[in-house]
Amino acid sequence: MGEAHVARERARWVRAVLPHQLPRARGSSRPWPARSDENPPHLEFMRLPSRLEWPDYYVQIKKPISLHEIRQKLDKAEYSTISEVRTDFNQIFVNAKRYNAPGSAIFLNAKHLHVSLSRCASRAGGAER
Repeated sequence: MGEAHVARERARWVRAVLPHQLPRARGSSRPWPARSDENPPHLEFMRLPSRLEWPDYYVQIKKPISLHEIRQKLDKAEYSTISEVRTDFNQIFVNAKRYNAPGSAIFLNAKHLHVSLSRCASRAGGAER
């Protein structure tokens, strides 16, 4: 198999498995905390904040990334290892926790998703090749 094929297979695995692993990694059958007044927490990380509305974000955050950018990189097979994908996911949550006030909804969602990702990654530890 060529490197491009291997990268595509890894990307396909991440898209297929990771979203389904996060809820189980938390030990729950629900993909997010049960709160009827809010959307699933991942929606806040789909796109980067507007440069016009949040210009200070781009001053404070040196490596901005969103789920949209990760999806694009997966679709283009730009990742060579699962570790690279995990690093980008981690960066999303580190950025959110660095920029937002502790205790804010987005901070808490980032914290929850970051812990879930870490648990999922540790369970899948042998999957990296």
